[in-house]
Amino acid sequence: MTHPHPDPEALKQTLYDLSELPAAERETRILALQTEEPALAAAVLALLPGAMATSPGLGAPARWAASVGAGGWPERLGAWRVLREIGHGGMGVVLLGERADGAFDKQVAIKVLPPALVGSEGAARLAAEARALGRLEHPNIARLLDAGHDQGCAFLVMEYVDGVMLPLHVQRQGLDTTARLRLVLDLCAAVQFAHAQLLVHRDIKPANVLVDTTGRVRLLDFGIAKVLSGDEGTHTQRAACTPAYASPEQLLGQPVSVATDVFSLGVVLYELLTGKRPFGPSGGALVASGESASTLATLRAVLEREPDPLPLQQARVPQDLRAIVLKALEKPRARRYASVEALAADLQAYLEGRPVTARVPSAAYRAGKFVSRHRWAVGGASLATVAVLSAAAWAQLNAMEARRQQAVAQARLEAVRSIANKVVFDYNRALEPVPGTLAVRRTLVADALSYLEGLSREASGDQALLADVADGFEAVGDMQGKGVTGANLGDLPGAQRSYERAEALRRSLCASGVVQPAAPRTGAAASGAAPAGPTASGQPGTARSACVALARTLVRLGDNAFSQGQLPQALPRFDEALALAEKAVAAAGADAGLQFEAQDARFDAVQRLAGVSTRQTGEAYARGLALAETQLAAAQALLALSPGLKTHENLRVAQDFKAARLLAEGRADDALPAVQDALATARTLRQMRDSRDAAVYLSTSQSRLAEIQAHRLAHADARAAAREALDALWARHRAEPDDRHLRARLANIGRRFGEVNNLIGDAEALAANARELPALLAVSAVFTPADGPFYAQHLYLQRELAQSLLKQGQARAALAQLAHLPPTLPANPRAAADLAEAFLLKAQVQHALGDRPAAQATLRDAQAALQAQLQATPSLALVRVRLAWAQALGAAWAGEGDAAAQAALAEARQSGAALARAGQLTPWWQGQLAALGVR
Repeated sequence: MTHPHPDPEALKQTLYDLSELPAAERETRILALQTEEPALAAAVLALLPGAMATSPGLGAPARWAASVGAGGWPERLGAWRVLREIGHGGMGVVLLGERADGAFDKQVAIKVLPPALVGSEGAARLAAEARALGRLEHPNIARLLDAGHDQGCAFLVMEYVDGVMLPLHVQRQGLDTTARLRLVLDLCAAVQFAHAQLLVHRDIKPANVLVDTTGRVRLLDFGIAKVLSGDEGTHTQRAACTPAYASPEQLLGQPVSVATDVFSLGVVLYELLTGKRPFGPSGGALVASGESASTLATLRAVLEREPDPLPLQQARVPQDLRAIVLKALEKPRARRYASVEALAADLQAYLEGRPVTARVPSAAYRAGKFVSRHRWAVGGASLATVAVLSAAAWAQLNAMEARRQQAVAQARLEAVRSIANKVVFDYNRALEPVPGTLAVRRTLVADALSYLEGLSREASGDQALLADVADGFEAVGDMQGKGVTGANLGDLPGAQRSYERAEALRRSLCASGVVQPAAPRTGAAASGAAPAGPTASGQPGTARSACVALARTLVRLGDNAFSQGQLPQALPRFDEALALAEKAVAAAGADAGLQFEAQDARFDAVQRLAGVSTRQTGEAYARGLALAETQLAAAQALLALSPGLKTHENLRVAQDFKAARLLAEGRADDALPAVQDALATARTLRQMRDSRDAAVYLSTSQSRLAEIQAHRLAHADARAAAREALDALWARHRAEPDDRHLRARLANIGRRFGEVNNLIGDAEALAANARELPALLAVSAVFTPADGPFYAQHLYLQRELAQSLLKQGQARAALAQLAHLPPTLPANPRAAADLAEAFLLKAQVQHALGDRPAAQATLRDAQAALQAQLQATPSLALVRVRLAWAQALGAAWAGEGDAAAQAALAEARQSGAALARAGQLTPWWQGQLAALGVR
């Protein structure tokens, strides 16, 4: 459980006040805080684990270790044999152990954790977190091997490192600055590797950095603070940290990031170079492990004071190295190194005598670096030779300056690619399946947008950089709100702005005919932009057409408009995207990479146009249907060319669309194998990546199967598929209740669940609807008309509940579910067609309540809307059968004496016979029509 962030000023003031209180009063005050302001108390307690034995909770781990250890430790903890105690501290006791069954032949360190740190969630979360962290394999990281709970002890099992702390190793070996920096670079490599796996250490300090007997740096306790906090990496209020090495944001209980570890590395580096800590008078002399009398003073110093420069001067730390240390220790995160990789790059540059980014470059500075790297050549020359060499040196400096400028441009390009690839693409894709990560993904969006805006201003004329900036804006838009597809934050207006920024950049690039190298992208196949040309992974990719990229952005803008209920604005976007993709297919020729890019973009555009065709009439419907006929073959061809997430998603969409189209045509038996194919592909996707999207795909295909089986009267199969689909998305929603996109998907699957049960219509099915549909309506009630298709899912759910209530004889309750309907159908034919089915239901409810005139009037309105839709598009079999049913219903209500009703019944019989001859009546519809005399 996390707490809201406490006010930073209140947190600081509370810490200061506590530092002035006697022990007894301090204890009383903390107890009161835990009741009055639990968030503030949690932040205070997290900062000083084990530091003050006089305060409740703060000294608990040390007291617990003493009390438990006094009686002797168990001989075994889980699968591990305990050998002896080798240390203890604020986070528990460390035991030396070994695998009891001999399955692991090395000794291990067993960290036994006090109950106060494990928390109420217990061993289950501990084990789950440890399994994830156990995959962190790097030569400079001590692995977390196991976790468990045995004999009342929660414990973590780590690789045992026989070594000494980094500062002690440096002191004993008498290492010079270069050797010390080499060790720090090894440490940076370990931290950088973990950051690439989305893990922040949070507690880098000398006690967690050992040098083993071979001279190799080993970083301990990676992720232990996360294991103990269970906070998904976004907050630190309950996570243990060491104040002397913690960043300001940690001390203020704010979200951590890679910059948090950069700060801690800066403290360690300062200490290695000076023998002192950077904050406090005279740099804060080091104290023995366990001393904590000045803990609150340290907090005050870290939060308020700048690093003391005097120890750096006294240790004669060179200016370049001093600048590196101070940049790592900047209090605002934005002024620190953006990554550990950047810090390491500056350290490497210092070792090689090159300029460092931590210092503002000048001609004199660059010349000085040149001379220092070539001092023997310069110092041994005669005056004349010096003059010649000086001229040559300045010429070389000019060349170096040109190369530097080129390197700066390249660095910027690589920086934005790094942001696009790692942060925007890979980090979001990694976070998307993890419940509870919405907050960090929102922060990721805000930071990425700020960074991209700055780069777009600097990228004028640099087409490659502009293209990558456009990629970044598009990816951020996907994270904000990728229409009705994909995992996103539900911010459709924000997504529209990001897509429009990408569109503007790509229009200019498309007009200039840019074909750029494809940046390597781990998530490319998943994000929808498969690279072109052959690669080691088999994914085509060496070039990308800017016009194809523009087509993709237009598809996203169309999705965005459709999701906001703006179909007229969506269609031109899809049409332009298809036109661009068609041109790109023709222009790509034999270039396999560009051909794949173009055909994949064409598939996406066609998919959207085919999908919205069901909401069109006349020529637009016919065109969409014709396009849809090409989709399955296109998806199969793309999959054969490049098997991956995106191409499997394409295939599932095409298979599912085919199944839906066949069912709409009344061909349920033909639809069955199509939906079974879609279901098999969805299961493959789930195996490839167990994400939120994969779960939605699987539930969508399962619910489609349920619908088809209900029309085939295979009730047992229909019930099972509908239940499995709904249960899976209920579980996802409970894990991520704030995800609006997932709410809409759950409402859609719930609507199909209700529809299937209404098709079955027996007592068991109606009872299932009575249990599930009200709860589902509570989920979808957050949507308003401004949410477009998301709100439509809420209305569809209400319709299915009304249908179910009517079948159970609760007509008045059913009418309440239809209260949102207008008194009469809208004049707009498209809007009227959308409401025709709901008006058919409303007419039945009115008739059941005894209001026959109103029922007849409502039924006539519905029939007129269906007639208008059928006249515009005669091939709509589903509309034709609904109209026939409505006509037969009207005749049944009117009786045999009503000539007009009997004429309508005769027309219905003709339609029914024609549909039956064409094989376009499902068994369910046959039964419905037969019940009204249509045979």
